[in-house]
Amino acid sequence: MRKLPAIASFICVLMISAAAATAVPAQNAQPWVKSSYAKVRLIPGSSETDAGDQTIRAGVQLQLDDGWKTYWRNPGDSGLPASFDFKGSKNLKDAKVLWPAPHRFTDPYGTSIGYEKEVVFPVLVSPERADQAVDLDLKLDYAICKDICVPAEARLNLRLEPDTANPTTFDPIISHYLGKVPAEASPQRSKLPSIREAKAELDRATPLVVVDAHFPGGIAGADLFVEGPGNIYIPPPQSKDVGEDGAVRFTIDLGQATDGSALKGKTLNLTLVSDHGQSQSRWTVE
Repeated sequence: MRKLPAIASFICVLMISAAAATAVPAQNAQPWVKSSYAKVRLIPGSSETDAGDQTIRAGVQLQLDDGWKTYWRNPGDSGLPASFDFKGSKNLKDAKVLWPAPHRFTDPYGTSIGYEKEVVFPVLVSPERADQAVDLDLKLDYAICKDICVPAEARLNLRLEPDTANPTTFDPIISHYLGKVPAEASPQRSKLPSIREAKAELDRATPLVVVDAHFPGGIAGADLFVEGPGNIYIPPPQSKDVGEDGAVRFTIDLGQATDGSALKGKTLNLTLVSDHGQSQSRWTVE
């Protein structure tokens, strides 16, 4: 089971609330919604149509004060991931939020996974009716942490006009963070990190998971993030052994954090990141 969130691990202060801003035209971002240590807004991108289905790109742009961080979908030893609620939106069929590759942070409280300074969560928006505007209404809950952990919430609104095929001012930054979203590993994506072999040694006194990975672009920034299903918590790798030609072995000591037998037959999500690219794949524990 995952440990209690950081909010329960050390002092929690001040719940930050922000009122919704007025919806704005598609070429303009929503004004920043500020807190004491961060600010957030919705930004618009262009649209594209494939086989009659329209997708409009948008982004949740979050900027953090120096020394503060926020969390990935799997926050690590402690912390809370952001949650995105678009239920109040109009003419919205679907809003798919994507998670850029994170970084690992280690402090006296443990290891957390997330972002510092800035992150943009790309959002792929599908309208109910392609000829009408989409009014995004997002209730965002997130946490930011430094020496203390601060829960925060913001209500964000943005109007996305139909047929915005021309690039917007914000397309470059949305594209930049889309490029940081881990792609599905495949033989056709030979330049991306990939899993060569994964195995579980669950019958040991101290059960282990060992993952052999290959980083064709180089091992700078090489890391592995493993997510289990449901409430199964997978600790971060305790060791990283570097071989030749971009080979890296990650060893995860499950210790007391996870009952090894609970992993048998379960499918884990493996995310590989480096300074040269990122990928994700799935592996079923035998």
